[in-house]
Amino acid sequence: MMFYDRSSPPLIRTDSERFRYTVPGLFEEWKSTGNCFFGTDHFLLTMHPTGDRADQGDDGALLVVMNRGGRGEVQKVFRLVDDMSDGNPLHISAGGIAVVFDWIYVSDDTEGMGGGGNPRGNRLFAFRVSDVNAGLIRGRAPENLAIGTIDVQIQQIKAVVVVDCVASGLFFRDGDDDKELLWVFEHHRPEDQGMPELGIKTKQARALAYEVNPVTGMLLQVGQGKGILLDW
Repeated sequence: MMFYDRSSPPLIRTDSERFRYTVPGLFEEWKSTGNCFFGTDHFLLTMHPTGDRADQGDDGALLVVMNRGGRGEVQKVFRLVDDMSDGNPLHISAGGIAVVFDWIYVSDDTEGMGGGGNPRGNRLFAFRVSDVNAGLIRGRAPENLAIGTIDVQIQQIKAVVVVDCVASGLFFRDGDDDKELLWVFEHHRPEDQGMPELGIKTKQARALAYEVNPVTGMLLQVGQGKGILLDW
């Protein structure tokens, strides 16, 4: 399986081969679910286990850092975990990913994992960009990457946000509007196109936009997302 860097020169150029990348891990039963740019030299892939690997329950979602130059070789693999102290893997779909200032948001639409009684996942997990950069400096060996924490009054809490829709995908681009917006996409799943890994269907696609604090990178006014319906 391959994908293309669409911000690079068009594919009709004779040297377009150098803008094509191979997704790693497919033969090892890993499924790639989201991708985004990370600085000028890398991009990020989210992956989760499928098949027998998923049934064993030992592996959770991954964050894979790949080089944008050359053929896009893997630079680093991070195992997404709940906490560094216990290293318990995050069993999430990791369907969308977006770099928002100092944070990397990863979405989860797994069946049965929604907050507030939602039958499907509606959570965003935030990881610190600084933790990923520090891991890259340490070298290529795989590492755990824990959910970031934020200071709230006199305690630290994990940076997990519950949004108002099924969190299937994410998109953020700095500077497009007067307000910085993180878009959360809920994918349409028709009745005749079931997805056995997740099992829950959505009648119509929609997207909600959440304002982001440009200083902290945290979402503002969760519960008041500006939504649009999409004919997908």
